[in-house]
Amino acid sequence: MLTGNYTNPNVSKYDFETANFVWSRNITLTSYPIAYPEASPGHSGNAVSVITTYQGQVIIENFNQILSLNATSGDQLWRNNIGASIYQPTTNNGVLLFVASDGNFYALNLTDGNIAWKTRVDSQNLISTVNNENITLTAYPIQVQNNQLYWSFGVTQQLGTSSANKHDHYVGTICSLDLANGKMLWTRQIKDSGDFFGFSPGLVVNKDAVFLNENNALWVFNASNGNVSKNQTFDHYVLPPTSSGNIVYVASDLQLTAYK
Repeated sequence: MLTGNYTNPNVSKYDFETANFVWSRNITLTSYPIAYPEASPGHSGNAVSVITTYQGQVIIENFNQILSLNATSGDQLWRNNIGASIYQPTTNNGVLLFVASDGNFYALNLTDGNIAWKTRVDSQNLISTVNNENITLTAYPIQVQNNQLYWSFGVTQQLGTSSANKHDHYVGTICSLDLANGKMLWTRQIKDSGDFFGFSPGLVVNKDAVFLNENNALWVFNASNGNVSKNQTFDHYVLPPTSSGNIVYVASDLQLTAYK
């Protein structure tokens, strides 16, 4: 668990049976504490997050570093400094998948912390400013299916001049990579406009379809080639799609729609 405070965090192991802390390790921040725009798995909203446990290790994100602590003693086992902000860390069969603000998608081996592969997915938008203009970066969850991984990011530019006249403009990019080597299989761009950017973006892969929402829009892509099979705009916000079995559920406009 995370203990300490916002500027002086600790990672601690707590035994609920004895009601005692087994160990506690202070984490030296690699950057001034920030609040992430999304509170996703691996992102607590702080600069330090506990991502997962793996084969006697506790895997920690420290802003632009990945750390491994011994789960028994709390001693550091290895560290990899990416040198860029890390987005959406996701584990898959002993590999940590994430994207960074340097524009690369990374696959990192959890056994030793070495990078298995990295692929360039963007040249400018995975940061907080583009061409000296403030933007809002939306980082979508990473999904894996049939040895392919799927990821999307979106940039919202506030074009309005007042709170009553926003007219935000959203440009999103969705891509698919080969899980084994990081080869880019396909990429597509999507656009949307509205009064506000979506606060609950979602990405779900089910069978041969990729479901993605933003603001009041829903897109469905062919998982094999990225072609758009459906694009629908609702009157209100679309909640993140969720899957169960072979069905994907999408909630919007006080209705629940099931896709299969």
